[in-house]
Amino acid sequence: MTVTVPSNLDAITLAQDVKIRDDTIPSVSVTVSLSCRQPIANVLLSIDCAPPLSATQTAVSFASVVEVTTVIGFYLNETFIPSSVTANAVATYNTASGAPRVVVREIKLPLLLVMKAVPPMKTATHKITIDTNKPPVNLNELFPDLLGMNAHGAGQAIGLQFFGTNPEKAVVTILASKTSQRYRLQCDSLDCLWLPTKELIEKLVKYYSQGQKTDLKISYIGNLPLQEYFTVVEEHFQLRIMREKHKHVLSDRAAQFRAIQRRLLMRFKDKTPAPLANLDTLLEGTYQQLLALSEAFEETEWELERTASSVTSATKLLNLLITLSHGMMQREADILEACLSPDVLIASDEQGWEERVDVAVAHMLRTCLAKAGKDLGQVATSLLTMPTDLTKFQKHIKLLCDRLAKTGHLSLGTEADSEQTEVEAEAADDESPDSVVPVDSQVAESNSSKKEFPSMVPPLT
Repeated sequence: MTVTVPSNLDAITLAQDVKIRDDTIPSVSVTVSLSCRQPIANVLLSIDCAPPLSATQTAVSFASVVEVTTVIGFYLNETFIPSSVTANAVATYNTASGAPRVVVREIKLPLLLVMKAVPPMKTATHKITIDTNKPPVNLNELFPDLLGMNAHGAGQAIGLQFFGTNPEKAVVTILASKTSQRYRLQCDSLDCLWLPTKELIEKLVKYYSQGQKTDLKISYIGNLPLQEYFTVVEEHFQLRIMREKHKHVLSDRAAQFRAIQRRLLMRFKDKTPAPLANLDTLLEGTYQQLLALSEAFEETEWELERTASSVTSATKLLNLLITLSHGMMQREADILEACLSPDVLIASDEQGWEERVDVAVAHMLRTCLAKAGKDLGQVATSLLTMPTDLTKFQKHIKLLCDRLAKTGHLSLGTEADSEQTEVEAEAADDESPDSVVPVDSQVAESNSSKKEFPSMVPPLT
């Protein structure tokens, strides 16, 4: 399976039933090709993309496949901030022997599908400074497809805005320093900074690599935006509390409605009818309350989905800033992401995102980030119940950042032990007089490869 993403947007948009009214929403047509050596029957192609992105087709079935091609259109469908511009194409089928098979391809959509060029803003609430060891690049060269009205500028500043968002709060300004090797991204909304920051780092790595290994180093300068991050998480948590209240009230009103119905039916079936005693009025009032509560519950569900996307973006941004601050390798970044998970879009009534992350962070603080002789071994289990507030959650996140700032690295206990064993073995070999190995031998090559430092630029997911 091959996926082809064009560099240009569609001349005529394929967006359907779009809830964004103020802008003309663009679309991009992605070509998905399936080919095999022998004919395969009953192949199902599924398209998975996280909201607010939508696809013109989410499932395409083929009776028989040898070589087929289909076109899938992608567009922005909601008015909240997307946390990702990637989608997955999944092909499922059975082999001739009946064994199931799955083929997955990632579709990286262009950023201009969800953002447009606007004039840059001089001031903003949230600011992120990215430092490099290379001279600053002209932004017109890094973002040639996102210039728009900034095309005739000097390339020191560009402005970007998500479609369907408030222009007073959702404008992301990217600035390139004239005198230093730094870039600044600023915006009034923290979650809006994630995708532009990710895109900037990817374009810098691509610009300096040009098919070769680069010595580019990227780091983050400044304090972590923890308070701003907690504000985004708090909004999501309060909406969860509101949803639970709506569910309980809705359940009570539904029980009341059924009880009134039963009483009315008993009155109607009685051979000697009695006065209704305003039961019909009470039934009508309860019915209207049910309608109002249902609408409020649906609105809360939509707001919860919006804030979940915001928390996902803010969490990914925080993980990236922590990774760049301490120069983490990809393995350490994966451990951090597994602990401080950005996967907020999975809705669950039993386990919420805040509970799962709090337990994971607390476990890390008691194990691989534990203070020597104090917290180590004190692994406690706790029930994943919805808390009354986020005091412990915020405390654990702050402790995580503080201990990472002191240690500078993150690893599991087994990995740390294995690395220490390897280092001790290498030191013993170096001290041994019989450990002289020819330079061109395989042992010398393997030992020298272990001492190479990997790139300080963590791949982005």
